[in-house]
Amino acid sequence: MMSVFSLFMLSFLVEISTAFTITTCDRLGASGPYDSLCRNYYDGAKFFAGIKTTGVQRILIEKSGYYHINAIGGDGGMAKSNSRNTLLPGGAGAEVSGVMRLEKGKILNVIVGQAPYASYKYDAAGGGGGTFIFDDEKLYMVAGGGGGGVGYVESPFINFTVRSGQAASLTPEGSDVGSFDIYESYGGKNGSDGVWLVNRVVSKSTQGGPGYGWESVHANKYARGGFGGGSYGSGPGGGGGYSGGAGGILFSKRTLGGTNYAIFGGGGGGSYADSIVQDLTFKEGAYCVGNSGNGRVDFHFLGENPQAPVFTTLNSCGAVGSTGPSAAQCEKAYNNAKGKDMFVSVEKGIQLIKIKKAGRYQIEIAGGPGGGINAGAGAQVSSSFMFKAGTELKVIVGQAGSSNFGGGGGTFVWTEKDPQPLLVAGGGGGGTTTQFPAPTTTDDSMQFKNGQVSDLGSPALIFPPLHASAGSGGKQSSA
Repeated sequence: MMSVFSLFMLSFLVEISTAFTITTCDRLGASGPYDSLCRNYYDGAKFFAGIKTTGVQRILIEKSGYYHINAIGGDGGMAKSNSRNTLLPGGAGAEVSGVMRLEKGKILNVIVGQAPYASYKYDAAGGGGGTFIFDDEKLYMVAGGGGGGVGYVESPFINFTVRSGQAASLTPEGSDVGSFDIYESYGGKNGSDGVWLVNRVVSKSTQGGPGYGWESVHANKYARGGFGGGSYGSGPGGGGGYSGGAGGILFSKRTLGGTNYAIFGGGGGGSYADSIVQDLTFKEGAYCVGNSGNGRVDFHFLGENPQAPVFTTLNSCGAVGSTGPSAAQCEKAYNNAKGKDMFVSVEKGIQLIKIKKAGRYQIEIAGGPGGGINAGAGAQVSSSFMFKAGTELKVIVGQAGSSNFGGGGGTFVWTEKDPQPLLVAGGGGGGTTTQFPAPTTTDDSMQFKNGQVSDLGSPALIFPPLHASAGSGGKQSSA
């Protein structure tokens, strides 16, 4: 894939000051926030209209118009490792975003999914709670909670298997854990809780508790884990969500004379959005440590009549190899391009663009492919950001490697005031200069390896959560 920078305006922001965020009011665990705690946390903000019941926050809409709503579920809990004396994370909560029209005076009910307390046991932790947005008549959005994590346990057992807690599901169904020996654990469907079976019979789990779904959460039933349906047992708990995630499987020593042992992390809760929500996106959230593992809901007022989105696309302007593009090359390349008015200049190969309208923008980038035959492709990374009018972005578009085994350049996006890049997509590894035939010798010293795709390492920023995928790798020729 050709390296590229694409910027799409997701929503036009009329007044940045009208943005507000609903949180857990610094609560963790299975008990939701109470009224005085949140009133103090929000410092008398008018949008907070009190606690309805058992931690359900009432949110007052102060202005009629369109709102961009971003909901994030609680992360699964962390479990202790007895070999490293550290806490290992569970699955991340989901992120669900969309646009809704809301009228002045409307009350929304919000359950913000909480992360459970860290487990100091060596084997398991609770599931994260789901984040729910609803009123007295309709459920609008759900961002599922992550499955409970597992610790690494040193054990003399053979056939020892460990699976981490799962990220929240991006579908309405909760994530399955599967089966081990006589135990089976599956995510819920159609708003129900996760299901635990012993010898194919539905049973109450004595191990990882299944996460709770909308039917239970709406009925004010809350599992022991993260508030919002996250569960817990003697094993890893399932995440809460539209449908509950499967409970974890702690162990089984029934067969082979007690030599089988397994710890499967909890399944993630399901995510959901009603058809009234426009411009939907479902993403796997980025796991955050500590209190930041709680969910949240961001509201951004877009105005009465949001303007049509704008976008721009940058490329290497035809430059290849180690020398970046010139101003003349880019002026020619963007002469008839849409969004060219955002392009400002090029200096030493670094392209500068200026944001004309405040709003939320989606940025999609790809690193440059390696040069030569069988080279690796660059990574692809995307995320959304809020920008004020006048914000200047600097962009290096990674160029393809030269034909001399050259690796592809990375694509970088940053602002002058930020010490860390907003996004980075690594370049692909270089290939060969010749299309080698298939080897006909048995000489062990002859080896053929493809150029590698770029590594999908940790993002530079934890928020906004990133989406990353590798491009297709080069293939070794057999002809």
